[in-house]
Amino acid sequence: MRNLTSMLTLLLLSSGFITSAQATEVETVREIIGIHQKDARALLGREVALKIFETNESPNAHASNMGPNNGPLITYYSTLLYLNQDDEVITVVCHELGHLIGSRKPGQTRAGFALEGEADYFAGKCAVRYLTTVRNMSLSRAQEVALTGAQHSFSRLYKTRIDANQARFQQFSGINQTYASPECRVLTVYHGAMGWNRPKCWFNP
Repeated sequence: MRNLTSMLTLLLLSSGFITSAQATEVETVREIIGIHQKDARALLGREVALKIFETNESPNAHASNMGPNNGPLITYYSTLLYLNQDDEVITVVCHELGHLIGSRKPGQTRAGFALEGEADYFAGKCAVRYLTTVRNMSLSRAQEVALTGAQHSFSRLYKTRIDANQARFQQFSGINQTYASPECRVLTVYHGAMGWNRPKCWFNP
């Protein structure tokens, strides 16, 4: 397990709220947000806060402007700590972070947040950045982990089996500006990870 540097994580661990494995997950969340704080300050004028929300509700995470002084906040539901694989954790947090800083014009999109397609695309780039800079993975390995993380996350979300390799090479018709198919969402994350343009199966400005 990586070194636990966060006092919050240590407090949660010592209180029995989380296990050591879940403490590692919390640290992953904090590390991902941490390496993007400079971008957050530049784009939003302040850093992104994190809240671990203890709940029995369905596993979830969301981005909002309900942080300190109405600043950007990622709320990570405690139920996610019992379900996610490591690559899922990365995808979930990167997607939510993408809502805050993944738009090309932060604060000028619907409700001030990046749309779903933008957030998915950002998630791929975010995952690769984290895996190569913090985990010291090779670029190709990081791109593969980003792909499998999207596969696992959206398979769980949509309660369906998604073949990551099939989604990677699949061609989709039409343009959807709101919610796309699970396969399209996996493909969007993968395109972000590869540094390609967003796929045409989702709104591609």
